[in-house]
Amino acid sequence: MPEEWMQRMLSVGDYQQDGSALGRLNAWQFAIEVATRHPLGGGFLVFNPTLFRIYAPNPLDFHVAHSIYFQVLGEHGFIGLGLYLCLLFATWRTATSIIKQCKGRVDLKWVGDLAKMCQVSMVGYMVGGAFLSLAYYDFYYYLLAALVISQKILLQHNIGLKPKIFVRKPASPQSQPGVAAIVAERVHAR
Repeated sequence: MPEEWMQRMLSVGDYQQDGSALGRLNAWQFAIEVATRHPLGGGFLVFNPTLFRIYAPNPLDFHVAHSIYFQVLGEHGFIGLGLYLCLLFATWRTATSIIKQCKGRVDLKWVGDLAKMCQVSMVGYMVGGAFLSLAYYDFYYYLLAALVISQKILLQHNIGLKPKIFVRKPASPQSQPGVAAIVAERVHAR
């Protein structure tokens, strides 16, 4: 690697002197403060100089979130961040489910491989997104759609998860004698 890169990497331990690192920490603290005071967040335009003067520890050091997690936290609060993390978790679990369902199926190996690569892409998105403001980057949502379509393909091959139908058990005549009479009356009426 070039010497400039090595010098930059060596400066990571001394982040107090790095304006970029301090700006990110300031933006992250700003997002936490906004979410603490406004549980539903500050909206899509929360990262602006006016609100930074009110909520940021260093009000003159304006930066965007530089993190998908803090971006969602500042814009949508703790509830929105929880929903966002649940969406990431559900997408990961869907891919894991698809991989398990395709195991040992040569005809569906491509679906399992697709799910594995979606997980690899998600890792890149979640790790890289920790330091970039890409919460609404559309490629992640394409991955989610590909996994949903893959799950539908597995359902067509009769190996996917079947939706459960809950049928309510009729009450026993001993526990509720009036219910049995009502059910019998409705059956005879048809």
